[in-house]
Amino acid sequence: MEGDVLLQRNTEYGDLIIGGPGANRYTAAQASIIIDVGGDDIYETDYDLARLGRYPLRIVIDLHGDDVYGHRQAVGPGAGVFGMGILLDQEGNDLYAQGVDPARGQTRQSLLIDSVGSRTSWVDPTAVYGGEPPASLDGGFSFGASFFGIGLHLDRAGNDTYLVDKWALGAASGPGLGVLADESGDDWYVAAIQSIGTGFNKGIGILRDGGAGSDRYQSWGVYRSTYTWGETNAGYEGFGIGAGSGWRSEAGTRWWRRDPLPTDLQGFVGGIGLV
Repeated sequence: MEGDVLLQRNTEYGDLIIGGPGANRYTAAQASIIIDVGGDDIYETDYDLARLGRYPLRIVIDLHGDDVYGHRQAVGPGAGVFGMGILLDQEGNDLYAQGVDPARGQTRQSLLIDSVGSRTSWVDPTAVYGGEPPASLDGGFSFGASFFGIGLHLDRAGNDTYLVDKWALGAASGPGLGVLADESGDDWYVAAIQSIGTGFNKGIGILRDGGAGSDRYQSWGVYRSTYTWGETNAGYEGFGIGAGSGWRSEAGTRWWRRDPLPTDLQGFVGGIGLV
């Protein structure tokens, strides 16, 4: 950690850190509780996967400042993976980046491109994700996401920017609950896939924006559709923004592979996604 530290104590459950009012940088991967009282802070707190389940509680509370949350690994802030993760940001124009370079979101208006022949615009996926290394679809949980757990993310105020790859912003896979609640501001929710109020395999994912601001929601443009066949271009996957799904259980074969379908996945049928 770099910056103003009021308290740092090692415990058997992980570090307890209280940051002062200055600008701090948190890189302590094993901190169970971080409380920051102010300042424009940077959080780079990816977690040691070997500790999942054994140390099931992770809490980050930030009371003031324009903060940057950067996350690239399998589990990040506000994620409950075999446990509970809580992220509370009280105020400030914050940037939440998962799987992308946070620097790309510092001036978010520069990310927009206009639609030809209409008055609409959208965030250019190449400006956000272009040049990033390929990501696996089985990780990335952060910012109100869960995998067999509970992930809660509450942002109380500010014009916030969320730029994520997958499994974030109110997303749950497997039995669990992922919630992102943003109470005010002109907020941007931009994802590649499986985010923004998405529930999968008996998970419940909820994104609640409670303010009266001018918000933007987008989920597409990174992963090519698996329905692309031969010369047919099926575009991009965009599963998200109030979507629910799960494994289906049926007898028979996959027509394109001629192998048996599983018949024992009833426990993972269905999911709920709400925006």
